[in-house]
Amino acid sequence: MLLSKGNVTFGRFERMIDIVQSTTCKACGKPIIQAPGGHRLKIYCNAACKMRDRRRKEHTHQTQEARSTQVAALERRIAALEKLLDQVRDIEETFSTDTGVHSFKKWLGGHRYHAERPGC
Repeated sequence: MLLSKGNVTFGRFERMIDIVQSTTCKACGKPIIQAPGGHRLKIYCNAACKMRDRRRKEHTHQTQEARSTQVAALERRIAALEKLLDQVRDIEETFSTDTGVHSFKKWLGGHRYHAERPGC
């Protein structure tokens, strides 16, 4: 048997060897033998693998959307907490620099909620 540039010689007969491109399935990784000629290249070995890959892509897309929604909500929460922290720092600074004497009864009278609900 002599091999020469795609031709196989068997005694007196010569046959062309189909040079076939081999790829792997995008979903399962099994080898796919491509049809010779001008056919479109196969990406999946069968319809089940095609649907499996489509579902995986949809799940990935939904997961990314959910994560981006969660990130946006967390960023809003962080902004609100930073604003609250700034308010607390302002109160702390006000009380640390205020050295005047204040009457608790006067303050309590101005804050009816606390006067009506002792211990709250």
